[in-house]
Amino acid sequence: MKNKSQTIRITRGFLWKSESPMSSNTAGRLTFMCWPSLEDMAWYRELQDVIEAGDTPRYVTHQVGKSTWHFVRECWHGAEGWWYRWDDERNDDRDEQYRMFVPSELKFHPDYIQEVK
Repeated sequence: MKNKSQTIRITRGFLWKSESPMSSNTAGRLTFMCWPSLEDMAWYRELQDVIEAGDTPRYVTHQVGKSTWHFVRECWHGAEGWWYRWDDERNDDRDEQYRMFVPSELKFHPDYIQEVK
């Protein structure tokens, strides 16, 4: 099924989140890194649908409990993938926020291990 919304949905429970913050703003709001898990590849199939349609993924969502986290594409990182920022307009007000990386190919995923022959 073609993804016409340019949104990648990460299955509940399959988002890796760092335990330590990568930064903090002057108000003390912490930012943590995150990315989709390789244990569930539904996000990657949606990514491929968006790319095959000639588009780039503009949004990412992830369901956490009863709320949905929203991310907006911020930049393209070479051929490796996209960085997404926490969508302050759509997310509930929190003490922390997340910055997400979505790789363009599996070989660029931070958890990908290539078998050497």
